[in-house]
Amino acid sequence: MKPTDDTVAAGLAAARVFTGISVRAVAAAGDVVTLPQLRVLVLVGDAGGTNIATLAEGLGVHPSNATRVVERLTRAGLLDRRPDPDDRRHLVVELTPAGRRVVEDVDARRQEEIERLLDDLPADRRTGARGVLRALAEAGGETVDAAAASLGWAR
Repeated sequence: MKPTDDTVAAGLAAARVFTGISVRAVAAAGDVVTLPQLRVLVLVGDAGGTNIATLAEGLGVHPSNATRVVERLTRAGLLDRRPDPDDRRHLVVELTPAGRRVVEDVDARRQEEIERLLDDLPADRRTGARGVLRALAEAGGETVDAAAASLGWAR
């Protein structure tokens, strides 16, 4: 069954709210990265290290685009690249301690805003919101782990 227009409109409105939360969190972190660069850091952090081809696939971009972003983030000291010990044709990309701090800081700020947003919901609506938010996250390829969420790593 296709979603109704008003459900899609509600989804778009919610997307604007969450985008605003992310933009404010990135800005509050000192504009160290852009939202697309933050996405790269998050994907690399989630993977615990990855190669350019896998990163490009996760971003839905050509590997040359992923390489350019990785080069910028490496020069900024947020990513580290090194040869893959199992396959010298590939580079392993990992977060540096500074890159991990950026992701943790932005996630902590987003978590604070989302908590405030949910606090504004009546208790009976909050329970329903949890199921919808979890389902949307999972449909978008994210996993929801309450223990990880408390640390800002809910993927």
